[in-house]
Amino acid sequence: RITGIVLDNEDTPIIGANVVEKGTTNGTITDINGKFTLEVHRNATLQISYIGYNSLFIPVNNTSSFTINLKEDTQALDEVVVVGYGVQKKANVVGSISKINSEVLENRPTPQLSNALTGQMSGVTVIQRSGNPGDSSGEIRIRGVGSFGATPGALVLIDGIPGNMTDINPNDIESVSVLKDASTAAIYGARAANGVVLVTTKLGKEQKVAISYNGYVGFNRATELPQYVDSWDYARLLNQAEGITRFTDADIQAMRDGSQPDRWANEKFVDDIFSGNGIQTGHDISVTGGNDRSQYFTSFGYLSQDGIVPGNNYSRYTARVNLTSNLTDNLKMTVRMRGDHATTKEPGTAGAIDGDGMLLLIQQGLRFPGYRPSMLSDGTWGPGVKNFGTPKAWLASESFSEKPVKRFNATVSLDYEPIKGLKLTATGAYNFTNAQEKDYKATLPVNIDGTINTLGPSKLKEKNTNTEYKSFQATANYVKTFNELHNLDVLVGYSWEDERERDLEAGRQNFPNNNYPYLTVGSPDVQTNTGGGKDWVIQSVFGRAQYNYAERYLAEVTMRYDGSSRFPSDSRYAFFPS
Repeated sequence: RITGIVLDNEDTPIIGANVVEKGTTNGTITDINGKFTLEVHRNATLQISYIGYNSLFIPVNNTSSFTINLKEDTQALDEVVVVGYGVQKKANVVGSISKINSEVLENRPTPQLSNALTGQMSGVTVIQRSGNPGDSSGEIRIRGVGSFGATPGALVLIDGIPGNMTDINPNDIESVSVLKDASTAAIYGARAANGVVLVTTKLGKEQKVAISYNGYVGFNRATELPQYVDSWDYARLLNQAEGITRFTDADIQAMRDGSQPDRWANEKFVDDIFSGNGIQTGHDISVTGGNDRSQYFTSFGYLSQDGIVPGNNYSRYTARVNLTSNLTDNLKMTVRMRGDHATTKEPGTAGAIDGDGMLLLIQQGLRFPGYRPSMLSDGTWGPGVKNFGTPKAWLASESFSEKPVKRFNATVSLDYEPIKGLKLTATGAYNFTNAQEKDYKATLPVNIDGTINTLGPSKLKEKNTNTEYKSFQATANYVKTFNELHNLDVLVGYSWEDERERDLEAGRQNFPNNNYPYLTVGSPDVQTNTGGGKDWVIQSVFGRAQYNYAERYLAEVTMRYDGSSRFPSDSRYAFFPS
């Protein structure tokens, strides 16, 4: 049984320090007076640790009483972390912050940033609900779900501008900080109620030209698929369940021996639907360099991700240019520009089935019995169990869904320091997104009792959405240190955001064939069109004042006021079905 006290380098008791018997889960924490009591083996080694201090390892060696002094980890305390509208030393941060750097992200070959954050930060949970290529971005929950009535996701800011995880190439990231509690997130207003994720992209460095390449190839596959009984067992069990003879003994025997291939079969549609190779590959190249006046970082990335469903693919091209220039000794300009072109492709259903899309194809493939052949001996498609084909036939049809998205982002920031300690910053941002959707459901020729029937109708739906986002931010940050003990940090700012969205959608049916899925080819007798838009504006003023004495006693006040305007869709730009 040992006792002891844990002190800092000024002999002040440390409350809540961890005291653990090394190599075991046997441990305790110090009380309000820095004292602890613990039962250990005589030859044990104590591990004492506390945030912001270097850990100590002390052999017991039959000693029963300890006085332990921990030394500050000055490197950790001097580390700079990204916080609301700026950076601070970790020692001066009041709120709870988790941070990871580019080295961690570059070693995790994932298509989305949210996937790379999985398991990297305490209190941060990433939930990935879909493995579909292009739709694999995880939902971020910071310290659980903060709201059940509103969107529970965190606010994501990329270089200070609102964005989302699909807007950025993980290889372009310098660091990611997560603000977990109200004191740190309050400066961003109500949108930050569930936490804030601050993403900072890489900037150029004062060095010779450096070229970096990062590439990988991987494979995706289903971890587990349901196992189905053979068609003859299914027929026998269905007869028993219904209490009638839906299938005769001759039918069941024909399923078993394959003597009537144009009438009975033993197909497993799940094996057909999930037969894709799932190859995933990513390639990124970056060039960085600069001198004492200007620095640059440029990158180009390519990603291709095949799903395990044939015809399902996500591809993305990204390009980024980050420039930093010292216009004068106290005036710096930073320009960040980024563009990407991403396309998601999926197969769809065909024929007369009610509904379309890859999800419906998968659902039907999981529940369809396979006792009817998909393809007959003459090469024509069979009618299936309901005379509208089978999932295998739909998968091979000309049906498709295609969703290309083009994005362009530009941010210009000016930093001016008129006097030492005072930094004035003005930032303007412009984002443009063009999202298109094209869904085509093809006709399907099936052989019903020797007669070819073309099931349909064929349908095409197209949608085009343009989104413009504009933002302006102005901040004044004053940092002053008095007598090497007193630190004052005051921030005031103003922000304005404006987003405008317009969409237009049209559709037609009864195309003469499946070779030309374009709106003008479809019949004008059955056509639809609709459209609309929305606008919103938010203006806010905010401020933060922080006082720190000897990096031990901190006080912080954060405030924000939003003046927002919401505008409904303008009827002059809206079209409704006749």
